[in-house]
Amino acid sequence: MRNNTVLKRFMNAFWLRPENAIILAMRSERLKEMTIKAPAIDISCGDGIFTFIHFGGELNKEFDVFQSTGDLNKVRNTNLDIYDSYDSSYSPCIKTKANFQYDIGTDLKQSSLNRAKHLGHYKDLNLLNVCNRFPFPDKAFATVTSFGSINHYPSIDIFLSECYRILKPGGQLILNAYSPNMIDLYKHLEQKYPDEWIKLIERNMRNIWPTMHSSEEWLRILESYGFQINSQKAVCNDELAKIWNVGLRPLTSELVKLSKIAIKYQEKEFIKIKQSWVELMMQLSQPFMYNSENMDSATDYLFSAIKI
Repeated sequence: MRNNTVLKRFMNAFWLRPENAIILAMRSERLKEMTIKAPAIDISCGDGIFTFIHFGGELNKEFDVFQSTGDLNKVRNTNLDIYDSYDSSYSPCIKTKANFQYDIGTDLKQSSLNRAKHLGHYKDLNLLNVCNRFPFPDKAFATVTSFGSINHYPSIDIFLSECYRILKPGGQLILNAYSPNMIDLYKHLEQKYPDEWIKLIERNMRNIWPTMHSSEEWLRILESYGFQINSQKAVCNDELAKIWNVGLRPLTSELVKLSKIAIKYQEKEFIKIKQSWVELMMQLSQPFMYNSENMDSATDYLFSAIKI
């Protein structure tokens, strides 16, 4: 299924990272096959854009997630996250509100929580280091979700133990993790291309994603913490993993600089250019808008696990 409505909402927000827009749209399609019940908590929610759009939220086409980015030269030279900043200029214009509201959203970065609060998608937001005990009571939530963050955790022991503790009996953990396909490509490229080129496209990815497992390993890990697997879904496909790695990612900081200049001096023209860009990227995305049925060829995974 090709959900162009949802894809376009993600593409407008992530227009300079179209490969991310595709992944998020296809992840959203898989997530529709699962039910998130309240009370619900979103661990490592980031700026909240993914779940906001998944639950029917829509942002004005003029808005993008690259607003209020910090020192882009510093980002470019140090491999920092381009989103690791916040200032008062960040102002997502909401066209349609999300049709679901989380009870709590958490993140390690205050800058991410500052962004998320603008969406009205979380009743409360909490700063949380997942390597520490969670400040929530036992059996407090019917659903715990975590999307696209567990690969960054150097240790998942406390995270999974705490997710189990704060879930009600029969409660559901919905966990999203990137597939090793997202980094295995580098092993192949290293045999053909110079080290400096590899560093340019990789941007330290293998080091900032220390926790990578196959789908079979994730199933074993989740079961070892007392969860019963309810569902496992492949998200996207290994073709998209290749595009993601050798796509616009290395150019993003430079493109953001250009967009900032354009919107400052020619706002109306900038909006026209952005919409033309989005329409072109929508067309270019179509061959990759499918979720593999084979976990081995996934870009990432989506698991539903029940507390037993």
